[in-house]
This record gives sequence, structure tokens and C-alpha cells, in this order.
Amino acid sequence: SALLALRKYAVGQIVSAVTASTLAEKVTVEINQDYLRTLALGFTGDDAVYGGTKLYINKADLVKLGKIRGTNEKKALYEIKFSDLNNGTITEGGLSVPFCITSELSEGTQLFGQPQAIAMPMWDNYSIETDEGGKYFETNTMAIRGLQTAGVGLTVYHGMQVVSNTAS
Repeated sequence: SALLALRKYAVGQIVSAVTASTLAEKVTVEINQDYLRTLALGFTGDDAVYGGTKLYINKADLVKLGKIRGTNEKKALYEIKFSDLNNGTITEGGLSVPFCITSELSEGTQLFGQPQAIAMPMWDNYSIETDEGGKYFETNTMAIRGLQTAGVGLTVYHGMQVVSNTAS
């Protein structure tokens, strides 16, 4: 539980650091039939950064993408496939973009770009401790504490985009 809490906290720190970074590119893209192509084909990554691009999105915005229909067939335009609970790919035509759902982003804001452009140096090993005895023992409860020293920041100019949506 403590390790999962540390990971969730780290995600929040990463989202905060990227959205506040002056190195992030700020773009506005409407959630519509052109959303995926506009993001993927409009992004210019850094060749020196290892790895591909990824879309970080909240569930409400993913639902909006899933509701977009084609003009003639009226079937879903975007095919959304999950590889696990929070990750998967969004496909439209021949274009496929990996995504990750995060509750750390507010509705109407996504992150898109090269995740390897974000550095998160960590010092020391993480520690997980329990309170065996003490005041928690008296109330038949147990405390679990996880501790990790880390920093986070975007390290590549326009390595990530902070995407805002216009009214659709």
C-alpha cells in the first residue's frame, strides 16, 4: 500500500512539474474528429530523447473521445483498446497513440509528448516502515509509512505538450 501511495504521489508531482514548466509547449486542441491527428502529427519531438510519445488523459476526456462518431457510418471514430486498467492505445485510421489515464489531470487538460523528456532523479532507496506497537497498537490499528527522496522536472524544450481543449 505504501509503495502504491508513493507511486501515486510521484505521478502528481510529475504532472505538476510538467504543467508548470516553461520548457513545456502549450497548445490548444479541440476534442473532435481531428484531435488525435492534430496531436500526433503536429508534435515535433527531440531526436535525442529515447522512446516514443504518449498521451496522458483523464477518464472524462477519454470518454469524450470515445463518443465521437464518423460522419457517414455513425460508428465510433476512435478505437480505444486497454492493455491494463489505465493504459492502452487509441487508434484512428492507421494512426495509433499509446495513452495512460491519470486522475491527476483535470478535465480539459492532457499531456502529450515524450515521457523520457521528464527526469525524476531519486536519492537513496525508498523505505517502508510499520508502527509495531506505540499509540496505534493501543487502538488495534497499524501505521504504514513510505519515504522516498526525489525531484522531477521536464529537461527537454518542448519534450511535452500541455494540451488545453476548446469548447466542442
